[in-house]
Amino acid sequence: MKKLTKSPILEMLLIGYFIVSQIMTIVYWIEFSNEHEFWETVFLGFFVAEFKGLFWILLIW
Repeated sequence: MKKLTKSPILEMLLIGYFIVSQIMTIVYWIEFSNEHEFWETVFLGFFVAEFKGLFWILLIW
């Protein structure tokens, strides 16, 4: 398996960021589904939540 980076600390930070971003995707999807109707959640909810989940660090500041 090829290493992501040469620095083990940076690699651990990236892995942690991606794990937290997947958790935040679930949080944003639940938030979106509580605020919108069923079909809107089915067709748009995942994309909105995934976008927000990847950029969660920018949204909390």
